[in-house]
Amino acid sequence: MAEGTWIESMNLPPPVRLGAAPVIAPDAIIQASRFGAYTEIGASTRIEHSVFGDYSYIGHHGDVMAADIGKFANIASLVRINPGFHPTERPCQHHILYRGSMYGAG
Repeated sequence: MAEGTWIESMNLPPPVRLGAAPVIAPDAIIQASRFGAYTEIGASTRIEHSVFGDYSYIGHHGDVMAADIGKFANIASLVRINPGFHPTERPCQHHILYRGSMYGAG
């Protein structure tokens, strides 16, 4: 295509330099988790009650809950590890049965 505007690159983040402290994107959500050296957590990623071993990383928009991620793990963007629990023994898995207070029922 000869017409239009050619953009080689735009809005690229600066290169990351990893070290002893984890590199965590400013908009990542972290709760009760531990990170080893040379770890990186991508943008819009949520990590809860988990451990990331040395040299491990996760791309953007990840979701990790209650996981023990070992060393040298490479986790792609948009990955979900250990999603929430749904009580399958009940006749319905809707939140109203086990989170009634959300609906003013308890």
